[in-house]
Amino acid sequence: MRTTANIACLLTLTFSFSADSYGEQSWKAFCADGPPGSPRGECSVVLAADTILINGKKGPNFSLPASAVSKLIYTPTMFRRSEGMNPFDVPAGCTGCGLLVVAGAATWLILHPMKGTDHFVEILWEDRGVEQEISLKLEKGTHLGFLNELQRSTGKPWQDVSAEAERLLSRLDNAEAKSINLAFERAVTVGGMHLPAGSYSMAFLPGGQHDGYLAFFSGPATRQNMKGMAAVGSTSATAPEVIVEYAQSGDSSRVLLIRTPSATFRLW
Repeated sequence: MRTTANIACLLTLTFSFSADSYGEQSWKAFCADGPPGSPRGECSVVLAADTILINGKKGPNFSLPASAVSKLIYTPTMFRRSEGMNPFDVPAGCTGCGLLVVAGAATWLILHPMKGTDHFVEILWEDRGVEQEISLKLEKGTHLGFLNELQRSTGKPWQDVSAEAERLLSRLDNAEAKSINLAFERAVTVGGMHLPAGSYSMAFLPGGQHDGYLAFFSGPATRQNMKGMAAVGSTSATAPEVIVEYAQSGDSSRVLLIRTPSATFRLW
């Protein structure tokens, strides 16, 4: 499992367009936290050419090559690792695993319904093998313009976690009819969620960015009982009974494969 740098920069933004000869756009901001050497307090975010600049009012300045960005994610909340999951924790060397971030964050929204909406943008990139992110909080009415400019600057389409959560919810309606039972012999991580050892039911939901998703439930496979969801790849290989294979990393275990009488699923 990749060691995820616990680096988050919370910026409360107000829109301020700056038209100059270079066509730069600037957003006034307040930077509360970030990587070592990044500004604190009042600052401005500038999107210029191939660079994302965060300029501190009293210094220092921080820059990130736009081409280094691997994922742009829009969410109605800021995800905190102390809440039982980390949607940004993905396997090392996993090409396209930014897609799993969206699925993990969407699962969190399904499990923790909220009233009201904030506007956060997660910018992910990799620095010397370590995945890092900056979290930007935008004020109402500015987030779409900011996201669209980030998309233009980085060449990465932004993903809407709220829309993905709604799409996944619609797939759960018929999950109980096709669910099977299984047991985890130890506490595990699936899709960024930490599940205790015990008995669960599981349903395969086809479609999505990979082959589909496995949803896990404590009891019957209903929305109310869902405890976790993971993007998976599937093969036609079968087993006479449900077999779970684990990958151990230190004191934690991640579900690697689930073999069933109908298919084998590899959890991303």
